[in-house]
Amino acid sequence: MLQQYSVPGVFQEDLFQLAGEKRRPPYRWFVMGPARSGTGLHIDPLATNAWNALIAGHKRWALFPPGTPKELILPKEPGLEREAVSWFSTICPRTQQPDWPTHKPVTIIQRPGEIVFVPNGWWHAVLNLDLTIAVTHNYVSSVNFPTAWRHARRGRPKLSAKWLTALQQQRPELAAIAAAVDAEGKNDLSNSSSSSSSSSSSSSGSSSSSSSNDSGG
Repeated sequence: MLQQYSVPGVFQEDLFQLAGEKRRPPYRWFVMGPARSGTGLHIDPLATNAWNALIAGHKRWALFPPGTPKELILPKEPGLEREAVSWFSTICPRTQQPDWPTHKPVTIIQRPGEIVFVPNGWWHAVLNLDLTIAVTHNYVSSVNFPTAWRHARRGRPKLSAKWLTALQQQRPELAAIAAAVDAEGKNDLSNSSSSSSSSSSSSSGSSSSSSSNDSGG
């Protein structure tokens, strides 16, 4: 089956390939499920993009852009399960009400032969309407590389070290972006530490002054 597998042209750039097949995170799946099965609302890991090619059956999708409040679209409620069918029957109808306070979902009915693209950072849920067969693939391109690098550096240090070595050799322009992202992170951490120290010193000075005034009264 792998010999027949090919990536559509618009998704050819897959930067995690540079980390090596053994080192890179799991990224492609053959997915088959009956009606009412699916995937509950989630965001794909490591800021990856994804594409899903449907071979047979029909899928219902709901997608929300980054920044959509999690507490509204994935609330912690008694009886609300994480399965897709529970979300689509309980939460999805709320999003169509006139007083829904945030983004309405982008909804799609996917048919055989169609490909759905999921940008990094987008919440999405998928419900199989009948028996479905699909292939899905997660990847990183130049477009979402800075965000993906930030996530990999923080969550997968061994992967990011090998990835950086490969980028320096094969994509030096992206290695430079990675270095800039790392420098930006260090500056943010330094500024945060300085702000905390300044705030702490200010609080101590206020306490001392208050204590001196109290004793002198």
